[in-house]
Amino acid sequence: MKRSLRYAEAGADCILMHSKAKQPAAILEFIRNWDQPTPIVLVPTNYPSLTLREVEKLKKVKLFIYANQPVRASIKAQEALLDEIKRAGGIHTIDPMMVPVSHIFDLQGVPKMKENEKRYLV
Repeated sequence: MKRSLRYAEAGADCILMHSKAKQPAAILEFIRNWDQPTPIVLVPTNYPSLTLREVEKLKKVKLFIYANQPVRASIKAQEALLDEIKRAGGIHTIDPMMVPVSHIFDLQGVPKMKENEKRYLV
């Protein structure tokens, strides 16, 4: 708390809370006692029992960072896909396990880039 107060006084944009604890009790206590306008950011990797709804009631946390959950889920999906390729002896059965390439392009903003190319590359 003391360090966070010093950061807030120095003009920090936010206070990032990350804990190795498996239960969110200390995090919740910190949030309840935080009386500064500097927003709190949580990385709830180790305390998955803490829900957005529970934290939103406290009106002090402005951002949750779910950094490693997507990576961990993607590894599991990649392993399942590779197992299926091995089992099937090829890639002829894996289409239902993947998004279309067009979805990847949409995520990357390729349609907008193509639009801009037509507009600016004359």
